[in-house]
Amino acid sequence: MSANLQLFPSGAAEGWTGWDALSGPPAEMNTLRSFVNDRLTAAGEEILRVFGETLAQYREQIDRQRRQLDSLKPGGSERLRAAGPSFSPRSAH
Repeated sequence: MSANLQLFPSGAAEGWTGWDALSGPPAEMNTLRSFVNDRLTAAGEEILRVFGETLAQYREQIDRQRRQLDSLKPGGSERLRAAGPSFSPRSAH
């Protein structure tokens, strides 16, 4: 990096926000704040949606594995038939 190269012009650090703290932020800051809030809200909703779907898949997998284990126990197949729809351990993976 050259000694003459400056990342910021002199005085750029002072007042970088472009507004006086007493008068409040300009409209651009409010627009940016609104945009960031909207994007964060959308991202949070997407995370919760994916989490809910993943949780449902895990519960289905646990139920399926529990049925498989029950079918392997002595007398498990009789309990399985009485409990609900037919289940074949070979067909479920």
